[in-house]
Amino acid sequence: MAKPVSIFGDAAQGSLFFEGLRIPPAPLGGVVVAIEHPSIAGRIRVTRSDLFQRDGVTPRIVFKRMRPTRVRNKDNQRLVGDLGYTLQQVIDYINDEANRKANELDFQKDGVAVGSGNTINFIGSGVSAVSVSGDVATVHIAGGSAGNPVTSGILTSSNNTLRLTLQDASTVDVDVTSLNSVSPVSLANSTSYFFLNSGNQLANNQHDKDNGVVFYGTPIRRGEELVFTVPGEDLHVGVWNGGNGVTGVGNVNNKSNWSTKWYFDNSESDWKSSTGTYRKTGVELNRDVNSDGGTYSIRYGYNSEKLELHEHSTAYSWLISSANTGVG
Repeated sequence: MAKPVSIFGDAAQGSLFFEGLRIPPAPLGGVVVAIEHPSIAGRIRVTRSDLFQRDGVTPRIVFKRMRPTRVRNKDNQRLVGDLGYTLQQVIDYINDEANRKANELDFQKDGVAVGSGNTINFIGSGVSAVSVSGDVATVHIAGGSAGNPVTSGILTSSNNTLRLTLQDASTVDVDVTSLNSVSPVSLANSTSYFFLNSGNQLANNQHDKDNGVVFYGTPIRRGEELVFTVPGEDLHVGVWNGGNGVTGVGNVNNKSNWSTKWYFDNSESDWKSSTGTYRKTGVELNRDVNSDGGTYSIRYGYNSEKLELHEHSTAYSWLISSANTGVG
């Protein structure tokens, strides 16, 4: 397999380097030229005009038919694999590096190189004035009520982007994912579970009880379900009655903070019928019910108007237990 090669120009040294291969540096200023191979689609031919082939006329070939996937930048990033460059973008990159000039500046956007140059052109109504004196450039940015202030803002349909509309009707998108997350959690991968104390959203239904109880943020109506699988830990599920601010495993598990609760003992794979401090409360379950894992749901009964615990398998489900009273 052909070795990768980092191709980059260094204005201070006046050379284009081919790091990773035994190819000597070439002068900058357009001496090296990259094109798509004239007869092999998807390959790159690189030549240098300051050296010649045996005929003394034809520029020497540096790379005859190089795959674009070999090319990396100075930071060893793969142009295709890491940055998503197309064939033409790789060719343009090589030519841009080969055409560097002395004292050029590199420009990046979000850590990705976008080019280099000697001149910066400030555009936009937010820049009120630019002056240069004694090799120092001064850029004045309009602030306060001047310039192009924000006139309105909305959440986009994905709810993780705040779109601000400016006075000139242009828009600016602000990522607000972390305002509605824990780690943060992207809303595209989030759930309806929230910490009661903080309102932070969870990526799944497992959580740290030291942060308090988690609630299911969608009301359960008749025929609708909270569907879940038994986790690899004990499970407490039902109607919380402990209010906000309760934290710690003991307090979260204590049945005195619940009006209705089923308790699954992971160590015995049982839904427990016992009534200890951290066990069931407000539910009808006169014997332990063993589980092999699987899928369960909390349903709101059509006729009883009580919460019900069901076990699911394929297209079927079985009622395991009901709450003692209806919840309205």
